[in-house]
Amino acid sequence: MRLNRILLTFSVAWVIASVTVANADATNEFDSAVKKYQTLKSNSDKKMLKAFDRVIAQIRTNRNLSAETRNRHILEIQDEKQRFVKSNELPYSDGMLLPTLAYVNELYGKSTRLNVMFESALERAIGDRKEFDRIESIKDRVQSILPGRTEIGGNTQWNGSRALANGRVVDFYVRITRYQNNSFEGEIWQDVTTGGKTGWAFEGKLEGNAIELVTKKILYGKAGQMDLRGFVIGNRIILMTFANGMQTNEVVSVNKK
Repeated sequence: MRLNRILLTFSVAWVIASVTVANADATNEFDSAVKKYQTLKSNSDKKMLKAFDRVIAQIRTNRNLSAETRNRHILEIQDEKQRFVKSNELPYSDGMLLPTLAYVNELYGKSTRLNVMFESALERAIGDRKEFDRIESIKDRVQSILPGRTEIGGNTQWNGSRALANGRVVDFYVRITRYQNNSFEGEIWQDVTTGGKTGWAFEGKLEGNAIELVTKKILYGKAGQMDLRGFVIGNRIILMTFANGMQTNEVVSVNKK
């Protein structure tokens, strides 16, 4: 009997030690991955700063714009650059639209491996409150350095425009009617004010600050299936459009009303 108790005590101690070592290894793995992501993000930040300078130079030499207009745009982008350096705030100006989309797309790609690690670790930790909370805290730390992340919420209206391939710019409205666990649904309305009114019902999902809208039904007009993918950046959503699975050269930008 005494031998059995000794063996049982040894077994319990071994299990506890093994779990402790496993948790320590997981922590080290997460910490290493987070540090690597921070380094990659720093490199992306440097590229974004160069994009600010490049856009400013393009505006400065654009003789199709008056000196007053060029000066106003340049001052706006210079202010955005300062806010980006100070607090990682992303720009809202139209001139920085495409560089911003490229920046957040690059960051999303670099965070994909981390997200897979987190989801696997959370799945394994279900029922272990301490371990689950520990992993969630690390995940929150990573997402806190992902600029522009926000919860979009239900019953929200996003208004803006869509730049069509033929050069036209039309009004564009996204209404999110239901939102739960990063999945949502709602309606899209386009070209409401100029006679080409079109409406779609959609389903969507949010991962990090990456967003996807898949249209499920035509509510009004004769347009076909349209899907959109992009990013939520604070109170702004930037989207690229897809037709028949192929990306177009059109850009949608909407702001939270």
